[in-house]
Amino acid sequence: MKTYEESHTVRYSEGDRSGFLKLRALFDYAQDIAGNHAERLGVGMTSLQKQGRAWMLSRIRMRISKYPRICEPFRILTYPMGFDRLFARREFRFYDQHDQLFGAATSCWLLLELDNLKILNAPRELAGIMPDNADRDIAFPTLDKIHPPKTMESCSLYRIQESMLDINQHLNNAEYAAFVQNFLGPGKYPAELQLNYQLSVPPDAPLDIGGTCSESNFLICGNLNHQPAFLAEGTFLQ
Repeated sequence: MKTYEESHTVRYSEGDRSGFLKLRALFDYAQDIAGNHAERLGVGMTSLQKQGRAWMLSRIRMRISKYPRICEPFRILTYPMGFDRLFARREFRFYDQHDQLFGAATSCWLLLELDNLKILNAPRELAGIMPDNADRDIAFPTLDKIHPPKTMESCSLYRIQESMLDINQHLNNAEYAAFVQNFLGPGKYPAELQLNYQLSVPPDAPLDIGGTCSESNFLICGNLNHQPAFLAEGTFLQ
């Protein structure tokens, strides 16, 4: 199964105050389909937990031309896209009810030992397992580092709550997208967004989030104990 596809309809709880799909929900859908495809390939949570291993999302970049509204159907296509150093790359494509592409993303994942968080050599460990999709396109060939903003504006302190955690006992990947939307405020929607996950954020941790925002772009940093736990940058839909 080289590619995998799922269809959905935007639920009321997934819409923002204007009725558009929330960033957190968009990341949730991407995370779910990635996990479901990995299970079918034999490298999902079920098999990895037996080996004391797990996937960790390290970087993801999205390009979004529009956001679906509440009750609108859409579908997602995903496929692995080889390796970049120790990263396993996975692509996402989002299509509206008229089969028009409205979003594309490239993600980079690390394969870890759970007991000591040691990064494994994914290309070597998964040689011959992951399908070859070299004939397909990649949205973003390179996902670079993001440098923290020199000044931090509109800072907010978040305490990580129980409902924000995932099965790996840390802050769920999609929650970071919610932090981005909260920072940007109402009516501002990213046309491009890159999120780099720097540190694992544990339960009850204080996360200090701030950054800079202009009419065209933004740069956001979430600090854990004065170290960047995540960084996000992007541009706005005009």
